[in-house]
Order: sequence, then C-alpha cells, then structure tokens
Amino acid sequence: MPVPDDGLESSTLLQASDEDTERREQQKADIFKWSKVAIQNAILAATFLVLYAFADILRYISTVRLVELGICREHFLQSDPQSGEYYRNIPEHLCKLPSIQQRLAHLRGYLAALEAIVGLVFTLPYGLLVDRFGERLVAGINVIGYLLSCAWIIVVCYCWQIFPIWSAVLAPLFRIIGGGSPILSSVIYSIAAKSTPDSSRAQCFFFFMAAQLLTEIISIMVAAQLLDHNLLFTPMIINFPVGLLCLATLSIIRPCATHPAGPLPRDGYESARGSAAKVLGSIRGSGHVLSELLKDRNVVALLATVPVAKLVNPVTELMLQYIPKRFGLSLASVGYRSTSFPFRCPIFSLVPRLVERYPFKQSKV
Repeated sequence: MPVPDDGLESSTLLQASDEDTERREQQKADIFKWSKVAIQNAILAATFLVLYAFADILRYISTVRLVELGICREHFLQSDPQSGEYYRNIPEHLCKLPSIQQRLAHLRGYLAALEAIVGLVFTLPYGLLVDRFGERLVAGINVIGYLLSCAWIIVVCYCWQIFPIWSAVLAPLFRIIGGGSPILSSVIYSIAAKSTPDSSRAQCFFFFMAAQLLTEIISIMVAAQLLDHNLLFTPMIINFPVGLLCLATLSIIRPCATHPAGPLPRDGYESARGSAAKVLGSIRGSGHVLSELLKDRNVVALLATVPVAKLVNPVTELMLQYIPKRFGLSLASVGYRSTSFPFRCPIFSLVPRLVERYPFKQSKV
C-alpha cells in the first residue's frame, strides 16, 4: 500500500479521536454547570417542598385539636346527652382530663400507624409507576390524595353528630391515592436530582432541608395564632389553596430526559411481557444496588442513624400533647414556645465564641 495513503488514513483516525476527547471533556464540564432549566426546576422543587411543609404542619396541629375536641364532646355527651348544642364548642382546659387525653393518644397512634402502613405498602408500586408515567403526574396524584384526607377530617369533625370521632383515623386511607408522604418527597427530590449538577447536588439538598425547617417554624406560629382565636378549622382549610399552588408548581416544572426510549413492541403480548420484565428488572436492580451499598461501612453507619432520626417526630408529637396536659397550657401557647426555641439555639451557640473573641474588660474604679 502506498505511504501517502497510510499517512492520510492515520491522520483521519487521530482527528476523530481528538473530537471524541473534546466531547467527553465538554460533557464533564457540563456536569458542573447550572443550566437555566436546572435553576428553574431547583427553585420550583424548593417551592413545592416549602408549600407542602407549610400545609402539613397546619394539618397536623389542626387535627390534634379537632380530634381532642371531638373526644371531649363525646365524653361530656355520655353524661348529659340532652345538651348537644351546649357542647358544640368546649373550652380547651376542660379537655385535659386523663381519660380524654388517653383516648386522644390512642387515636393519634392509630392514625400514625395507618399512615405508615399506607406508605410502606404503596411506596414500591408507585415507585415503579414513576418510570412509566413520570414524576410530575405521580406527585400530582399524591397531592390529590393528601387533600382528600384533609377533607375527610373536616367532614368528620364538622358533622360530629353523624360521624363518630374514631372515623377520623380512616383519613390515611385516602393517601392510597398517590402512595403517601414517602413517595412524594422521593419524587420531588428525584426531580431536583435530575436537573441539579453533581457538584452542587448535596448543597442544593441541604438548602431544601433548611427551607423546610424554617417553613415548619413559621407554620407552627401561624397555626398557633389561628387556634388562639378559636379558628379550629381554618388551618385545615388553608391546605386546599396551598395544595392548588403545589399542583401549579408541578405543572411548571420541565421534565428532564433520562434515557432514550427503546423500540416499540410488535404486539400486545410482547408489550405485556416487556412490562413484566421491566418490573422484575427494576426489583432486581434495586436489590443489587442495596447489596452494593451495604458493603460500604459509611453507608451502614448512616443507615443505622435512620431509626434514631425517625424517632424524633413521634417524640415531638408526644411532647406536643404532654406539655399542655402537664403544665395546663393551651395548644396555641405550646406552639409559640416551640417556635421560639429553635430561634434561640443558634444565638446560644454563638455566645461562647463571641465572649472568647471579644472579652469583657473590667473598668478601673
């Protein structure tokens, strides 16, 4: 073969290799860049989480007070059945009897247990539906189920002459529509993770958590103010416009392409077989990823802290019921005090450092 042809062929191959290298370098550089769509999706995801955290705290505090009032009403009606209208609005301090608080604790426990069961059972099925229908649709269905559960509590507590108060425990069954809170938070973080650059993902998630914590503090103050003015249903009713804002936020989020679509199946049998194989493959892939993660000691140590972190919420909820009973306070006043404590903690942590840096000088007399 002639020598010039060899030189021409080798130079063409080297040029193609250089183009591939440049393309790889460009892809690596794009990983660390924030695009316009990424910024928009991150802001919208944070907005959704803030709105949902605000609504969820309002729902919880309002549920505790409404269920307590319902139990208190049934307790006094047993001794005086003829005075139904008189016991429509009972002062909160009369509802702190041990028998009433004991039943309130039982109903709250059943409510939390049923909500956890719904999340445990339906997380995997809805997680598999995310790949088929998309994150936004699954999150929107979840918000609808959440609003239906709020509506059920309002109906039970408002129509107290028709529904017994224990039927409020059935509210988590409406969360079957959407899979409950675990699938909702996972879907929103998945949307943010697909748009956020790898180098900024952890920082972005920490920002999400900080925004949620700040929102919870504000929502507790709002709920306490409403309860202080005897507006017991208002915190629950606020959930509906906030839920509509969540749905509007989801509609603005731009979906990100993940993997190219494969060839279409030729008939219905191959489609069904392909769907079943996809489900089995997803389950096997999840099991493989879990087994690989458990080989890392750091991951195992982090997983060991999850049960401890999960115990914080039940303990906090228990204190929210115990403190009013123990010290004779209203639920609204406990809400005010619980929000002031997180604001004071950063100040207390800064005081020793400020004293060390700026020591007080004693004046000479």
